[in-house]
Amino acid sequence: MANEFDPKTYDDPKKPICIADLGCSTGPNTFVALQCIIETIEHQYKSQGLAAKIPEFQVFFNDIVSNDFNTLFQTLPPNRNYFVAGVPGSFRGRLFPRESLHFINSSSTLNWLSKVPTEITDRTSAWNKGKIHVKNAPKEVIDAYATQYKMDFEDFLHARAEELVSDGLMALLIPAAAVLVLDSDIEMDKVYELLGSCLLDMTKEGLVSEEKVDSFNLPIYHSPVKHIMAILERNECFSIEQVKTMNAFEALTHPNVHAVVSMVRATKEGFLERQFGGGIIDELFLRFTKKVVEYPANLFLQNMMVQMVVNVSIPQSPMKGGEGPHSYAKNSNNQRAVIDGNKELIQKVIASEFDPQTHCDPKKPICITDLGCSTGPNTFLSVQYIIETIENQYQSQGLAAKIPEFQVFFNDLVSNDFNTLFQTLPSNRNYFASGVPGSFRGLLFPRERLHFINSSSTLNWLSKVPKEITDRTSAAWNKGRIHYRNAPKEVVDAYATQYKMEFENFLRARAEELVSDGLMALQIPAAADLVLDSDIDLDRIYELLGSCLLDMAKEGLVSEEKVDSFNLPIYYSPVKNVMAILERNEYCFRIEQVKILNVFDAFTFPNIQAVVSGLRATVEGFLERQFGGGIIDELFRRFTKKVVEYPANLFLQNLKVQVYLLVILKRKPHS
Repeated sequence: MANEFDPKTYDDPKKPICIADLGCSTGPNTFVALQCIIETIEHQYKSQGLAAKIPEFQVFFNDIVSNDFNTLFQTLPPNRNYFVAGVPGSFRGRLFPRESLHFINSSSTLNWLSKVPTEITDRTSAWNKGKIHVKNAPKEVIDAYATQYKMDFEDFLHARAEELVSDGLMALLIPAAAVLVLDSDIEMDKVYELLGSCLLDMTKEGLVSEEKVDSFNLPIYHSPVKHIMAILERNECFSIEQVKTMNAFEALTHPNVHAVVSMVRATKEGFLERQFGGGIIDELFLRFTKKVVEYPANLFLQNMMVQMVVNVSIPQSPMKGGEGPHSYAKNSNNQRAVIDGNKELIQKVIASEFDPQTHCDPKKPICITDLGCSTGPNTFLSVQYIIETIENQYQSQGLAAKIPEFQVFFNDLVSNDFNTLFQTLPSNRNYFASGVPGSFRGLLFPRERLHFINSSSTLNWLSKVPKEITDRTSAAWNKGRIHYRNAPKEVVDAYATQYKMEFENFLRARAEELVSDGLMALQIPAAADLVLDSDIDLDRIYELLGSCLLDMAKEGLVSEEKVDSFNLPIYYSPVKNVMAILERNEYCFRIEQVKILNVFDAFTFPNIQAVVSGLRATVEGFLERQFGGGIIDELFRRFTKKVVEYPANLFLQNLKVQVYLLVILKRKPHS
């Protein structure tokens, strides 16, 4: 790579180097590979005296939608020197805007097929009865696998040719076969034959269905090296810079039984569970272990595959993940009402302030981010109407042919349930999607990368509880409460100070990330007046919840000390204080539009279930970490009872105090 990457062609530090790791999975290997790539690029700049011009790096980690992105994001290196995004989807098709990537890495992934060839499960065709793979299968079965592999690989190359910049580089580490599988009785797929024989044994004993075994095949194919080279050489978009074949036996120590079994189970268990159910897995791998032990060790040495290298040009999320009855996805109707209530005004501002004439290069995508996206459907709605409004701008000016592609970054904390988010992405979306883990209090993107920023119902969340309110020696100790409702002035001031500092950090970061004249829409939960000025305020529900915890402490169900040290990191700033922060000129924004939406006007009267479910969906994570999951059902049973007993007219008054402040800002030109 050092010989092919020319820093002089990328000497604008404002334009990041974009790198993608395709098929990243969840292990640490992907971080090691990416760090090596970045360090090599940095060395190239330094060796040519261009250290001052080293750009920022943006790394995209891609895998299929069902990959465990949650684990991937939670194990990111804390000292990384690059911005991160997760990209869900199959790399057989497009994942990124045209000419947006400088380097693509893919390691040990291209042996996986997009699907099992249809004909091998067809009883009238190349049916692979009694086997789960190509090992010792008829020629028709092997040909079907080879055809599927060729088609998938060609799709992969075609998509990457669209996404790489001119002279961009791609490194592929491809598990391959040194010879045609028909030419050898001893080849790398013996482990799959052993696994299949275990399933057949279990069918004879009535433990699994014979029909299910006959219809099950692994979507894995190790193509001969010469066939891979033929596919690469036919592709007209890439020049082959370097090829190296590496025998896996030379790279690895001798595979012991545990290593073989663990590797197969880690990579194939998901397929097996979907076909046969989870109940057989332990027994299946017990039998598989026994067969691996009995298999001649010297044959495993011969079975080791060829690896082929081809170079061609934690804060914690409060929201309840998943889609269960208590999840945020199922209990965010209030937030949906805010989005609907402000939609028309946001569209109006985009229509008047977004100029298609300045973004008429279809090769440069429009980049949009939703900050604090959580996992519900609301974020998809916001993004879709933003994109549709921008598209309408192009069409109204006769520039329909120049509408660029859209790249959308969904951001939330590392502990957000990105798995659920990715699995519920609209299938008919007209944008490329990425997930960006991290706190929006700091930088998340390279400089001047974004054209539109959206954030709804998120800026009332603090990154942490003010430390003085849990300090027994401080005047701001908030003993006996979990929030600032009816708390001393020192407690309220501590919350307000923390909010101001974090909001300022948010604005500074966004000023770096937005292009000149970029737009930002903030829908901020706020208070109409200072909370100390009202005996009836929007935070009454937190006081009720806190009183339930105190009752449980008196009964010995929870620790009083734990209650005294627990506070919710939520603050509703008065509107005038929010506006004072925004109006300070140092943040490089011009206020384009302000609207105050009264919660009472936006929502229907909150019934008991809505109040309880909405609160549980948003704060259950905090409560579980402090008190454990065992108390949650009992806590919310008591909370429900108190909500029932609370005068309904006071809830109406509370809603009138809470407002949503919509502020639309425009980035002033960069100096």
